[in-house]
Amino acid sequence: MSAAVARKVVIGAWWERIGDPFEKVVVLIDADAADPSDKEAEFNPMLIQLASIPVPVIVTAAKWHLEAWFFGDADGLRRYLGRSLGKIGTGPDGIERPKYRLRDLLGGVYTASVAEEIGAVVSATAIRGASPSFAKFERAVLNGS
Repeated sequence: MSAAVARKVVIGAWWERIGDPFEKVVVLIDADAADPSDKEAEFNPMLIQLASIPVPVIVTAAKWHLEAWFFGDADGLRRYLGRSLGKIGTGPDGIERPKYRLRDLLGGVYTASVAEEIGAVVSATAIRGASPSFAKFERAVLNGS
């Protein structure tokens, strides 16, 4: 997602909110092969543009793609798949193209509902310990920093 698109989504969500106002907005981006801090810095102009929204807007990046986080709980992912993950060899933040790797393990079927199902099986505690980018995202969601 580009900063321009993220800005539009945040503004739209803010003005269309229903019920209680937001406490904060967390924008999650994929860093792909880039350094997550560099990717996050690309969104700094957007943060300045959104200064009129009266809640904190926080940008945080998943190293490669958020699908890598599922590999942070190998036991949980193995349970979901019902089979071996093969050789992982690195922590989740070091897995290149995790979305493609996950699709291969799933047999090519990967949708938002499948991601939701996997998310219900894997352990946030295990992922937090294995993935600095997930731990940072979780802190942003829970604590706002």
